[in-house]
Amino acid sequence: MKKHPIIIIGHKNPDIDSIASAIAYARLKQLEGESNVIAGTAGDLNNETVYVLKKLGIEPPERIKDVRARVVDLLADEEPEEVLSPDMRLQEAGSLLRNRRAKTLAVVDAERRLLGLVTIGDLAMILMDGLADLSSPEEAGTKVQALFDTRLREIMKTDNLVIFDDDDPVAVAREMMLKTRYRNYPVTDDDNRFLGMISRYHLLSMKRKQVILVDHNEKSQAVDGVEEAELLEIIDHHRVGDLESITPIYFRNEPVGATCTLIAEMYREKGHVPDRATAGLLLAGILSDTMIFRSPTTTDKDRKMAEWLSALSGLEIETWGREIFREASPMNIEDTRQAINEDLKEYRYGNITFAVAQIETADMSLLQGHIPEIKATMEEISKTRGYDLMFLMVTDIFVEGTQLLIAGERRDLGARIFGDDVEGEVFLKGVLSRKKQIVPLIFKALAQNEMV
Repeated sequence: MKKHPIIIIGHKNPDIDSIASAIAYARLKQLEGESNVIAGTAGDLNNETVYVLKKLGIEPPERIKDVRARVVDLLADEEPEEVLSPDMRLQEAGSLLRNRRAKTLAVVDAERRLLGLVTIGDLAMILMDGLADLSSPEEAGTKVQALFDTRLREIMKTDNLVIFDDDDPVAVAREMMLKTRYRNYPVTDDDNRFLGMISRYHLLSMKRKQVILVDHNEKSQAVDGVEEAELLEIIDHHRVGDLESITPIYFRNEPVGATCTLIAEMYREKGHVPDRATAGLLLAGILSDTMIFRSPTTTDKDRKMAEWLSALSGLEIETWGREIFREASPMNIEDTRQAINEDLKEYRYGNITFAVAQIETADMSLLQGHIPEIKATMEEISKTRGYDLMFLMVTDIFVEGTQLLIAGERRDLGARIFGDDVEGEVFLKGVLSRKKQIVPLIFKALAQNEMV
């Protein structure tokens, strides 16, 4: 079986910084000689990211729904299983079982589709039954030869087989093994093609999927099943979250405006130069997350890396940044739920669960007609997901401000955080960053007992 690759992946609601970091870091790993690595995405790509990838001629990363251990993962390091033909004679099958010291072999057709199983126990029972009540040595010899000439299609076991699908969770397989306690269990794909055998031994020697996280380090934002994976590295620029690792890992977390800044710096540290498209992609991630350096999260390192990437890609910083925001930002919202969910992050403090979403636009006036619909959608999302409080930042980088909408059962709490006279909506001049200007303010307010 093919060994599973190391997955480099961002958060569930991926933005350009998240996707660009995953793709560029995977390419850096490949330049370093690690060929068995891929970039993935834990969610659907937003309009901005789709535009940038298409513009640069870069294939979108693979969609990874979860990184839980699957039955097929148990076969990752296994050699292809030897199989039997239904027309094979019992004697030949017995020799194979003996020579391989195997207890069970699969019987398959020409397309390797599973037909049945032959076990050493079954063969022994067939011989014992066939040689019972013999009257003479001559009769025994005749019967033995007849048994040896029997075709497997006549004696293979086909009923009540316990077969695992390659996509079955390992947890399901483990439970079934404990109930049935057979020596071996066949694994097949959706077309019933035989992939191999697993046993309880495989559970003991199971290798977790290997994952590198970029642009986040909180479990609520990570790909499903991350707690079952082997976490190798984290590259991020956000606050430290709640993820744990089994062993020490490489954890790079710096207070810069974008994870792409850190990835670009790692290229330079390792003596590699990204190709033209990768440089343009990293530059897009920096310009998007720093809002073309207008965000207060912007650092000198962001500007320095952007200048280097601009020279490599041939893309002028201000022009490329404005193109990204003008051509790809969600300005005409037909599906407000999708627009809100594209960049939504959940948080918890004490007994309060809240979410902060952000929509970036180059012309805030185009959203004004959708405000009632947006508010209604926010209330519905809050109720469905159990948010006590929900904020939506509608940010115009050229106006350099944010229209903040507040929803949820505790929207009164949100109003008190941003001013007692706020009634579900307020314009915040100079506020562009969720991470640095909104979320810290909310946590600070919630830390005051009288606010919770």
